[in-house]
Amino acid sequence: MVLEPPDSQKRDWLSYLLLILLFSLLPINIYVGSVLIAFIWFVTLIIAVRIRSRVKHALIALFGGRWLQCIVVLISANLVVSALIIHEANFAGDLQWGVEVGDQFSYSLKALGFFDYYYDHPCLPLNNSVIIFNITSLPEIPLYCDRTTFSELIVNPVKGYALFENGSSMNQECESIVTALISKALLPVGDWVYIDTLYDDQGAWFSFSDGDFFYFGHTSLYSLGAPGWSAKISLDDGVPITVTEHPPLWHLGIVTLTLLL
Repeated sequence: MVLEPPDSQKRDWLSYLLLILLFSLLPINIYVGSVLIAFIWFVTLIIAVRIRSRVKHALIALFGGRWLQCIVVLISANLVVSALIIHEANFAGDLQWGVEVGDQFSYSLKALGFFDYYYDHPCLPLNNSVIIFNITSLPEIPLYCDRTTFSELIVNPVKGYALFENGSSMNQECESIVTALISKALLPVGDWVYIDTLYDDQGAWFSFSDGDFFYFGHTSLYSLGAPGWSAKISLDDGVPITVTEHPPLWHLGIVTLTLLL
């Protein structure tokens, strides 16, 4: 005679399968980013486990003796869909640089407006100057990256240097400002929708396209007194058409670099 273990000691495989089934939806919920959907998912998880006997009867009534195989198929389908969603959300393989190392671009520098007496912007004496930006390096684009990775590897690196139209050097402080502004706004092409999804409505970052240009930047954090910047970028080659430095709230001047076509 084979003794059956008491019910309390039996493994409740249905509970395990329900938990796996619902947890397999977690990547989809995270990608959607909806608090309401996440809440509904959590409540459904609790209810399904608490009424698992009814769920089992409902599955048997719906799928017959193959209800267990159906749950396994649903779990597999959720995992495949989740993998595809994660892949599409972070896949940057369609991006490529629209410029090359050695390319040069001319910009007109405008430093206009009023600056406080204690804030002597280094670019202010260079108003109406023509600046040449020389591309010396272009970061390698990874196959997969999120906003943080894209910012660190693609946006932030310095991609060249700036000098005056006649070939003379700029003062180091102003050259650093100009180089940083143009470098941050110089973006790869091939999938503007992907870049937009990385930065759209993401804190101080902003991005959008009007069909003719791509607009990208980082707004000022006035409470910290840190300036921000914004750019209008060509969809064809990723070169910034205009880049503007927005000073802190207590400074009313702006510095704008405009591409000379």
